[in-house]
Amino acid sequence: MKKRHSITKWKGLLFAMLWTISLGMFAQNITISGNVKDDTGLEVIGATIIVEGNATTGTTTDIDGN
Repeated sequence: MKKRHSITKWKGLLFAMLWTISLGMFAQNITISGNVKDDTGLEVIGATIIVEGNATTGTTTDIDGN
């Protein structure tokens, strides 16, 4: 009887760990949009936008500053 309780506990722990990891995967995909303008209010063409703390993730603005 004690062995069966131990197996159930490990299955529950494994399920909780996998569920927690899967939440982290879904939380990574977000979309941010906006318009980059200079001090005079004109759109900035070709501005580089990067994610803070991650120099490999980013984008550049188009001809309209988007």
